[in-house]
This record gives sequence, C-alpha cells and structure tokens, in this order.
Amino acid sequence: MGVLKGSDPTLAAEAVVFSAHYDGFGVIRKAIYNGVADNAIGVAEMLSVAEAFARLKLKPRRSLVFIAFTAEEYALLGSRHFVAHATWDLARTAAVLNLDGIGTEIMGPMNSMVAYGAPFSSLGPMFLDAARAYASDRWTTPSPRRACSADRTTTRSSNGACLA
Repeated sequence: MGVLKGSDPTLAAEAVVFSAHYDGFGVIRKAIYNGVADNAIGVAEMLSVAEAFARLKLKPRRSLVFIAFTAEEYALLGSRHFVAHATWDLARTAAVLNLDGIGTEIMGPMNSMVAYGAPFSSLGPMFLDAARAYASDRWTTPSPRRACSADRTTTRSSNGACLA
C-alpha cells in the first residue's frame, strides 16, 4: 500500500483509493492460470497511475491511496483483510477506482463501463464524459450500496465506497 498525501489542508484527510489484485488461479489440472488480463495488467496500471501522480508538480487536493491485494480470486481475502484492519479511515474514502481488467480486450472490445453510485458523486459527470469518449454503454447503479467489486462481492467502507 502506498499513500500520496493530498495538498489541500482539509481534503487531504479524504482519499481516492486505486486498487487492483495480483493473484491468479495458479495451477488447475496441470495448466497454469497466471491471471495476466484480470490481475497483472490492473496492478501495472495502478503502479503507472501512482508514478504519474507522484511526478506531478501540482499535487491532487485529496490524498491518493494505492493498494494491490492478493488472495482475491478465492474469497477476496486480501481486500477483506484490509477493510477489517484498515490503515486509512474508510469513512474518509471519497471514491474507489478498481483497475482489475481495465484495458484488456481479450474478450473483445470494451463496450461497457460501470460506476456504482455515480449519480450521488461529483465524479458521476466525469464518468459519463469518459464513457462517451470511448463510445461505451454506460451503466450506473442508483445506489452506492449495491454490490461492487471486481470479483463481484461487496467490500465497502461505512459511507458506501466500494473497496476492491
């Protein structure tokens, strides 16, 4: 886990969390399942985002938290452990951007994007603009309380922000 402290004296106590997971399925019936598309690419993207933000002269107003989880393919153990033993106040999480599977087109061209709770966030209009730029079908849920995880199990902060 890495933290880039925000520049605003008030907003620095809030965080935008970038997450991904790096475990694969391992060996199943003598075949290796490394998890490149769902796992390694997401972690590489997260590290690239962290590096880009760290190099900016003008720092973001909110703090940025970067977390790479393991043991997600089997029961979301890494993200559940983080939520149970959080080193960041989860109630002060402004948004969670999970990067698992982002940019992979092994199943065909990307044609949809999901933003849980977008109608209730100032990030909602930004999401819609990004989706339009990619000519994507947009899917937003009416409530941030809906299940939200790259691996389709809910792990959230007390304010409804989705974690992992």
